[in-house]
Amino acid sequence: METEAERREAFLNDLSGCESTLRGLIAGALSRLDDRADVFQEVVVLLWRTYARYDRARPFLPWAVGVATRRLQEEYRRMRKRPGLLPDAELEELAAALVATAAEPRAETEALTECLGKLPERSAQLVRRRYFEEASIGQLAGETGQTAASVYQQLSRLRRQLALCIRRRMSPQHSTTQCDEYRS
Repeated sequence: METEAERREAFLNDLSGCESTLRGLIAGALSRLDDRADVFQEVVVLLWRTYARYDRARPFLPWAVGVATRRLQEEYRRMRKRPGLLPDAELEELAAALVATAAEPRAETEALTECLGKLPERSAQLVRRRYFEEASIGQLAGETGQTAASVYQQLSRLRRQLALCIRRRMSPQHSTTQCDEYRS
C-alpha cells in the first residue's frame, strides 16, 4: 500500500515531467498572464485531487493535458465575450500537437522558430513582444496605435496561424512550403 508521502512524490515527479507542456498549452490558449497563472494553479489542484483515479500504467502527459484542456474550455465559457480565444476544436488540436511533440521539445522549438520566421516582421515582433517579453495588451496597443481589442484579435489570429504551421511542420509529411501560407 502506498503512503501519502509516496503518492505525493510520485505526483510531483509526474508533474515536473510535463509542467512546461502544460504551461505552453495554457500560454497558447490564454493571452493574459494573470489568467495563465490562475488556470495553471487550478489545473495542478485538479490533477492532484484526481491523481488517485489516474491509471499509472498509462502515460501521465496525455491525461494531464486532457485535464488542462477541459479546464481551459471551462475558462473559455466563463470568458466568452473576451476576444482572442481559440475555438474548442483548435484548443484540442493544440493540446494534441503538444502531447505528440512533448518528447521532442527541440523539434517543436525549431518549428516555432521557423514558423515565426515566416510571419511578416511586424506580426512576428508582436508575437515576440507579447509572449516572449510578456508585454501587456495595453502596452502593445500603445506601441502599435491600435485598440486593445484589435491587438487581441490580431494575436488570436497569429496564434492560430502559428499552431497550424507548427502542426504541419511537425507532421511526418512535412514539406518546406506548408508554412508559407500566412495572411497578415
